[in-house]
Amino acid sequence: MNGASLPPGDAPSPTDDSGGVSLGTQPKRHWAAVVALIFGILALIGGLIPVIGVLSLIAAGPVAIIFGVITVVATRDGELRGRTMAIVAIVLAVVGMLAAVLWLLLVQRSLDNSFEDLYGSRAESNGDGRNMEAAINFGETSNYPDGLAVSAPSPVAADVPTDTASWGYQMSFAVTYVNNGPDPILFEPGGNAQIGEGSCKQVGPGASDIPAPTQLPPGQTQTIEFTVDCGPPPPDYSSPSPAASASPADLVVYLQTWPEPYGSQAWFKGPVPPEAKVDVG
Repeated sequence: MNGASLPPGDAPSPTDDSGGVSLGTQPKRHWAAVVALIFGILALIGGLIPVIGVLSLIAAGPVAIIFGVITVVATRDGELRGRTMAIVAIVLAVVGMLAAVLWLLLVQRSLDNSFEDLYGSRAESNGDGRNMEAAINFGETSNYPDGLAVSAPSPVAADVPTDTASWGYQMSFAVTYVNNGPDPILFEPGGNAQIGEGSCKQVGPGASDIPAPTQLPPGQTQTIEFTVDCGPPPPDYSSPSPAASASPADLVVYLQTWPEPYGSQAWFKGPVPPEAKVDVG
């Protein structure tokens, strides 16, 4: 009958395009898929921006991958949607993290090249005079690829200020820097001395009063002098040093210098001058 309502239960059900089976309600999307996609997009955008890409590498990228994996696992049975979204998020995160790593490598390489242009070649730790075990004798010369030559004569006995507590031996060193290269060279003035396993402290004016690094023009020479008080120091630096009772002829003093700010070292060695011994009693 026209206009009459159908009895309950007789209402037509939604059908698919074929007019047959009911489509029903689509599965609910897993919440983690949305989170993964958001952080995946952030990871990609951040990874394409220098410096900010670090955040993609340590934060946005890992978060997107974690929630993406959670979604992939949770949607295996088909009861929840979001699997495709999660996979896209993981891909975006991986691409963003790789981009961030690439930017970091490029920035590091650029900084290394800039530092090398400013301060000389990379540190050289092998070869004659480049480490303590391979120290050259006082009076010999340590040469560097950029034309810098470093030499140091044997130390001489020195008088330190009377108000300075001595550790046993007082010596003055002179380090000479010569630029035999075609370009200006930056170098670190001064150095650090050592007797056996002991230490030395710089006393009075000397290398510490000179700006570091110092520029040396081509063909120029500069000599840096400084005075040290040496000996195996006691713990409180006040009681007599064990080195005070040793014979200077049995002791070897090492001089460590840093000719290039990049870290290359020049080591010299030789006997302690007998007159350098002082009474610390």
